[in-house]
Amino acid sequence: ALWGQFGALKRVAVLVVRGETSDLLSAATVADMQQRHPNCARLEVKGQGHAPLLMDASSINALRGFLNDADAGRSVAGRVY
Repeated sequence: ALWGQFGALKRVAVLVVRGETSDLLSAATVADMQQRHPNCARLEVKGQGHAPLLMDASSINALRGFLNDADAGRSVAGRVY
């Protein structure tokens, strides 16, 4: 498992991006990631698998929101973008 490497990211805001139909990254693993990281948010891209293309307006706006929040030093803990 890569939990040790993931734990090294605790100092920075993290956005976990998961395609709704992904068979590689489960929703349960994303939930574990959010529990283990003090400042972790998630984005689930509807109708996409692994890896989401992130070319639709909704995904782009979500990414922009996360980056704006992280850049401003706002907590993203538990947020869903």
